[in-house]
Amino acid sequence: MKKLNQWFFYMWLPFFISCADSKLPKYVELNELRVLSLIADKPEVNPSELVSITPIISDINENTALTFEAFGCIDLGVSLGAEPSCHSNPTKVSLSQGTITSATNAQMAQNFTGTAPAFTAFIPPASSIFSQRSSTDQTNGIGYLIEYKISNSRGQSVNTIKRILVSNKSNDQKNLNPVIDQFQSNGATIGVNDFPLNGVYKIALTFDATSFQTYRLTKDDGSSETQGEQLTTTWFITDGSLKYFRSMNQDSNEYTAPAALPGNRKSFLISISRDSRGGAVFHRICGGC
Repeated sequence: MKKLNQWFFYMWLPFFISCADSKLPKYVELNELRVLSLIADKPEVNPSELVSITPIISDINENTALTFEAFGCIDLGVSLGAEPSCHSNPTKVSLSQGTITSATNAQMAQNFTGTAPAFTAFIPPASSIFSQRSSTDQTNGIGYLIEYKISNSRGQSVNTIKRILVSNKSNDQKNLNPVIDQFQSNGATIGVNDFPLNGVYKIALTFDATSFQTYRLTKDDGSSETQGEQLTTTWFITDGSLKYFRSMNQDSNEYTAPAALPGNRKSFLISISRDSRGGAVFHRICGGC
């Protein structure tokens, strides 16, 4: 029950609030093994498609290696109270497993914080994933779950679930990931290694207009309504402090930066921006990289 409560907390909280004071949960502080997001290259797909999943992880105290395994399964009713897991799910399949080291990619060489190795998932055919599902469900989307388990050399483990929508909508009506145009600090665009120091900074993301999609939601009675996409950004830091740990759409946040970079590791300021249908985009500012 505890795992289920945590799942719904992190799944739905972004849609209930526009921003949150940093004195509340320390969820945004990167000081232990974390999976910040699983980003699918296509958050809404047709049956029988291949999807690439990129984990966004952080473990600033790791200096050896991380191990992972990934599974996929058809969602049997997470929104109705089923446990958000592929465990004991009859449709469970193994997707990938392996070891992540500092040689995996440039971001993993920088305190194991950033993009971990991607893996692919094959979405089941329509005859399987749409079996005994209503036409309304097929139009709005059936969930396909990605379960990602990661462990470090210190015996810590984290288990994360990603839900991909599988629908019969035309491709031009399917959800897309948000697209970041710029990361701004005090109104100026900054690069991925331009980490702010020794001051208070107004930080904000600007998004491409395609990030704010409109879409049709079909109701049980067959009618439909048009809804507009809203973006929620969660901020993560290793140093300094934030005024808010979440912001909506293109609203700004306030970051109080440290006076100097730590001598024993890199510093990170990370944003994960999500829409209401599973789309997501990641941005990382690294100090000392």
